[in-house]
Amino acid sequence: MAQTQANINNWPVRYPAVLTSDLQPPDYAQKDGWLKGNQGDEVMCVSRIKIVNGKQRVQVQYPRDEGGRPGRQGWVQEGNLEIGKPDGPIIGDPLRVLLGAPRYIAIDHHTIRSKTGAGLLFDTVLGLLTIWHANLRALPKVPQYLQGAWIHTPQARQDMARKFCEGVRAVNPRLLDLLNSGNFSLDDIASRAPIVYTGSPNGGKTGMYMNIAKDFREEPARQPELYMGKTMNSFGARYDQHLDKASAALPKGNHYRAAKKAKFYKMYVLCYLDEDDEDPERARSNVFEQINTDLFETSSPSVRNLQTVEDTLDDSERDQVTANGDKVTRAAKYALDKENALVFGDLAKKVFRTTGWPGGCRREPGTSTKSFGSSVGLNWTMPLTERLLCKTVWTMIEKPGKFAEYRRTNCNVELAEGLRRFFTKSYINLDGSTKLSNWYLPNGVGPPVGTKLHVVVEIRLDGQPHAIPHGLQATVGPMSDFDEANEVGMRIEWQNAAGQWMQEYVQMKQQYNRHNEAHPTGITAGYLRCTALRAFLKQEHRPVTAQFPFLTNYGIAKVKKISIDHLTQTITSQLLAATGKPRPANKPLRWQTDAQQSTIMRSLGVQHTPAPVGNLNQYPPVNQAFRKITGKAKVRCDWCHFGIKIAGRKKLECMQVWGKAVCGDCERMGRGCNYTHEDIMNQSQALQRASFTPGESKRGASVAESRIFVAY
Repeated sequence: MAQTQANINNWPVRYPAVLTSDLQPPDYAQKDGWLKGNQGDEVMCVSRIKIVNGKQRVQVQYPRDEGGRPGRQGWVQEGNLEIGKPDGPIIGDPLRVLLGAPRYIAIDHHTIRSKTGAGLLFDTVLGLLTIWHANLRALPKVPQYLQGAWIHTPQARQDMARKFCEGVRAVNPRLLDLLNSGNFSLDDIASRAPIVYTGSPNGGKTGMYMNIAKDFREEPARQPELYMGKTMNSFGARYDQHLDKASAALPKGNHYRAAKKAKFYKMYVLCYLDEDDEDPERARSNVFEQINTDLFETSSPSVRNLQTVEDTLDDSERDQVTANGDKVTRAAKYALDKENALVFGDLAKKVFRTTGWPGGCRREPGTSTKSFGSSVGLNWTMPLTERLLCKTVWTMIEKPGKFAEYRRTNCNVELAEGLRRFFTKSYINLDGSTKLSNWYLPNGVGPPVGTKLHVVVEIRLDGQPHAIPHGLQATVGPMSDFDEANEVGMRIEWQNAAGQWMQEYVQMKQQYNRHNEAHPTGITAGYLRCTALRAFLKQEHRPVTAQFPFLTNYGIAKVKKISIDHLTQTITSQLLAATGKPRPANKPLRWQTDAQQSTIMRSLGVQHTPAPVGNLNQYPPVNQAFRKITGKAKVRCDWCHFGIKIAGRKKLECMQVWGKAVCGDCERMGRGCNYTHEDIMNQSQALQRASFTPGESKRGASVAESRIFVAY
């Protein structure tokens, strides 16, 4: 974005910058205002460049913290800083949205055209279904019914195209003839499509329609604008709904804002949809609605040409992020909306050039002897992507090197066996069968039954444990990836009765996170779920093998990555390949013996690790003085002692297992008993996270806020 001359003259104040090297000034220099920081840290310049003793310096500031407190400030030599270009964006400018070009599979004329000579409309609809099927991977959201039996064979696609044309013929055979001619305008279509009047039942039928808005107040030169929709009720009832929303004082969505300004706003029936026992979910209506949106090219130019988050907001009921105020989440949604519109539009154009269909609102010169009569569509979202019965796309927003958020479509809180279930995920067993993981809201956490919420999985990328881990695991255990289970956090976001967006972290409470007797010692539900979620979202293969038959495998997620470039203040949207990748070669999955665990624990500061097997005389290896206790107080191991004292867990017995130098609690967790002085334990967060499970968070619900987008 080109900057104003005033901003350029004030460069680099409020311009983004990145540290190009680690900064470790001595203490006296830090007291004089020199910054301590790490290479790659993203900051904002807050002063002009100053020259002191012949060297250039600039003062920078870190972002505000989660509590809203201002970030650290300090001086940096200009050579240790990369600053945004003078004509580039400053902090606070609208975030720009960039999209990569999707890859398509080309299909030839003979692949698209029907051999039945059924007409131009049939050929074009068949072509759309064919090219969708050929490019399922390119579609940002792939509906389940497109992956299944709906269009997976040539015959299924021909049957679908035939039903669509039959629906148009049922409305008016002359309308079908007109569309097959390829020479029509919007007025021609309106002259042959039945007009819908308020309250009219239209024979009780359901199906596809178009809304025309024209004759705009105070804008006589404005062309008619067109919206494509469907109804599963009567056409008249649906028209009444549209009129009601358009009459609001401040209509939501570009469709209703246009309708409010128009003197003429009418609905016309385009295609009837017959009852179908094989389509109980009415999924075919979404397919037909997408066909109409493509045939007449009614995706809104506002979403296709969107450049920044602030350009044109889809402030309809679907846009939860407007109320939430999270700009990056909103940008992710708009990037997906834009890509949906562009992908479906580009695929449609390829079909039109093959079949000779003239198009609609974006009709190209020479494709018809008539002008279409409308150049503006009013559909913001693509109908096929509005259904939740789809292979879920997880939107991933990353803070490079720090952590990533993975957000999915709405889930519904429902009552299941007396518990509030909010999320399910199927997994694959060793024999190839599948089972279901259920996530439940603990008592006192989250909204009531019937509430729609968003599930957000947070994964640390720097190897550090999450501050509020979902699985409540120690970072050291019987498997080599126990530390990875602690990188995962899960929060939910929902709108309360007052319309405020709220958020809260969900943890597997201790009572749901016990050892499963069917699994090897120490393999808990928290470990299995969190490592499986992590691999699923990071697209790492985690197969269930004969060596590790107990592992949970959720497969490979379909992920839309949203990248933020700090220097250019841009957001890029990219659909990641869902082929998956192996585990890092330097972190193989393996068992960890007591001796291997002891080596790790000693490196973290533990003073006494498990006694040799069978040497019961050395258990426990410390006395009461070591714990600074007297009288009859029991000498407990680190797991039991600090689990109570620091994590606030309920009293643990720390009873020695008969014939073994280990307590029952540690044996169940697949680990030995360790012993560490309290002053050493209190000084090391890493030692605490490895020595016992953390306590359950008492943070509770709070107003939803962005965890990625930074403020200064």
